[in-house]
Amino acid sequence: MTLLAYLLAFLLVAVIAVPIMILSAFAIQVGWVWFIHPIFPGTLESLSLLQAMGLSIVVSIFTYRATSVDDDKAESILFKTMSFYAIYFLAAIIIHSLMP
Repeated sequence: MTLLAYLLAFLLVAVIAVPIMILSAFAIQVGWVWFIHPIFPGTLESLSLLQAMGLSIVVSIFTYRATSVDDDKAESILFKTMSFYAIYFLAAIIIHSLMP
């Protein structure tokens, strides 16, 4: 693959990952309000959407699983893994900068 193809693939993954990250954060935020907050009233506050996105990023990084690797696909798996961490790290930086 050429560099342009890798760049386009990276941008496509980023465009797809952002709405999925927002939806995941919303699900975490609602789940936190429904299940966690009632168990610890007064000690744990509700999560904002940005805090839920940060929590989603941390959980995603610690639970990421690479697919099985064939010798001829090792470079592709490495690129996908590096893209995954790069997208999530950039998203974490953006979300952290938006938090009050």
